[in-house]
Amino acid sequence: MYYTVGFNSEIPLPMTLQQGEYVATIPASAFAAGRLVRWYVTAEDANGALSRQPAYNTPDDPQYLGTVIVPTNSENNTGLPTMEWFAQDPWAAQNTTGSNGTAIYFLDHFYDNVFVKRKGVTSLSWAKPKLKFKFHEKVFVWKENLDAAVHEKPVDEFDINSLYWEPGQKSYMREHVGYEVLKEAGAPYNANFYFILRLNNAYWGLALYVEVNNNGYLARNNMSTDGLLFKAVSGTEANLRWDLPEDQLQYSFKKENQKKNDSWPLLYTFSQGISGGSNEEPSLWVFDNVDLPPTIDQLAVNAMLLNQDRCTKNYLIYDSPEHFWTMISYDQKSTMAGGGTPPGAAGTFNYLVNLIMEVPATRQMFMRRLRTLMDQFLDGGRLLQIINETYTEIKPAADYDNTVWHIGSIDDGYQALITEQLPQRKQQLYGTYGPNGSIPLIPEAQSPTVTLGLGRTQSSGNPAQQFVEITNTNAAAVDVSSWQVSGAVTATLQPGTVISGGSSLILVSNLLGFAARTASPMPGQGLQIQQAFQGSVGANGIIALTDTSGRNALNGIAGTTPNVAG
Repeated sequence: MYYTVGFNSEIPLPMTLQQGEYVATIPASAFAAGRLVRWYVTAEDANGALSRQPAYNTPDDPQYLGTVIVPTNSENNTGLPTMEWFAQDPWAAQNTTGSNGTAIYFLDHFYDNVFVKRKGVTSLSWAKPKLKFKFHEKVFVWKENLDAAVHEKPVDEFDINSLYWEPGQKSYMREHVGYEVLKEAGAPYNANFYFILRLNNAYWGLALYVEVNNNGYLARNNMSTDGLLFKAVSGTEANLRWDLPEDQLQYSFKKENQKKNDSWPLLYTFSQGISGGSNEEPSLWVFDNVDLPPTIDQLAVNAMLLNQDRCTKNYLIYDSPEHFWTMISYDQKSTMAGGGTPPGAAGTFNYLVNLIMEVPATRQMFMRRLRTLMDQFLDGGRLLQIINETYTEIKPAADYDNTVWHIGSIDDGYQALITEQLPQRKQQLYGTYGPNGSIPLIPEAQSPTVTLGLGRTQSSGNPAQQFVEITNTNAAAVDVSSWQVSGAVTATLQPGTVISGGSSLILVSNLLGFAARTASPMPGQGLQIQQAFQGSVGANGIIALTDTSGRNALNGIAGTTPNVAG
């Protein structure tokens, strides 16, 4: 056995056979508080074959097993989890080149030979850097009791936000609050949590763990890992513009998965379609090519939270296996901006966002979803509750962090959020832009007794082309997020699903099957389509729709309204 303390020379220890096991004891002198202790074991059998644990077959593999002796430090008394990080060359591990060979101890798990580097674009100049941690494989346990049922699994990399910059007084909370609202709204979001990071047995700072955008992120958000995920890189050309040549996309977007896949032509075709380059009218094209519920959901969340930094960067574009595209929000540090200019590219114009706002039906969907979220988070008080809960959780840690990094008082930032940004945004949305405001864009609250109808259905023919049409004969759009379809078919409608006034929602069993239809209803007709149901429509099948309170908003029988032949 060989052991080392910190990054000192290895010391050999003989192992003796005791009750059927070979044992060695590292001397007590190595066990000072906060010390990094690592070891490996070698063995040779009767035939002279050598083995090693850990194997350390490649330079990227863990070289040692290890642990960290419990430190005695006051900053640990915050109630937050602590990550112990050791680096032989801390400067190298915190620059953009990065460094292998660091070690981490977190939640009673030890990780050796971890690669760490400084990350970001506009954040590269921060005194307290954002960092990326990468492991040799998916081994990092990021929370206790990972729940496989909701696709929580160990990861091979994660990012940390250093909480150094915010648009306004420093609250340490904006990014986390933004993710929490996305989560509760049902939109895709990055898993995140606060923790204390210590470097080489000394305090480094309060940090926010942020899930990396990759296949693990997709799976946890119930999105197929067979789809393609792109990240918009900072720059005015990363706004899905029609005039960006295909061979230039790689400089404005980054592949977050399937990096060997030649997927740039698909992104190029998508950006062309937004502006009419697909030879289909964009107002029809958007319904056949954009997954509207999650896209509109995140747009409404960010509009409510006044996230100013989301149109030329800090968003993802996801292409599902059925080529239904979704715009996804990440990096929420500009949530509830309270002053200052967001870093990065100037301008807030995005061609996809613009198209959704230009088409009357999708604009109405957005405004209705925005009103729903306003009533839940602003008027209903949930946003203030999230802010208060976060403040209580991190205040002791933020106070200590400010004594080290001099970022600013969390109390000043907290007061700015609850006495300035929150009431001001509420006044803007309900007052200026509300139904009685000077710019009345946002509708009245949705009636709690609104009803919908059952339209066309197909119960025969190709099972992949079966569908159910839910009609909205009301003049106002109806938010049906998370409503339940039951009866002959079952479904839970996606968060962000809104049926515009006088329109309908086509629920299908198979998107590709519906895309092959050549008779109405079919693609190219400006119909909102959602792959939603399980089961078979069947002749005279009962179709019911209940809202989130359990109230019945629709009860119909397939075939009593126009039943389309297969």
